[in-house]
Amino acid sequence: MPQTWVNALKNYNYPVNLSDFIKSKEFSEYFKLNIKGDRQSTVAFEDYFRMNAPLKIEVYFEAVFWKLYSQGKFRNDCTNRIIYFTKENSILPQNLWSSIKKFIDCRSIRNLKT
Repeated sequence: MPQTWVNALKNYNYPVNLSDFIKSKEFSEYFKLNIKGDRQSTVAFEDYFRMNAPLKIEVYFEAVFWKLYSQGKFRNDCTNRIIYFTKENSILPQNLWSSIKKFIDCRSIRNLKT
């Protein structure tokens, strides 16, 4: 691995407090993590997501908010839109997980659209 990548990984810093989500209280078991933001805590969050994603739609909402966290003006509204869309379309976590895995296994436009 090039030294520039090693340095980037060592300096990685993306702290996120999921409880900052404006509607966090509506998800009593979720939006509680305060991610320190170093590589180790981020990997732990990724592991937490992978472990829960097949059965818990809420972890997808947390991941959306986490990804948008640095976008202070948009993170709540965008996360709310995703939550609304997911609920309105009765998207189940196992179906979403299956679609993601399908895309990872075979990166095609069709699988991306799914």
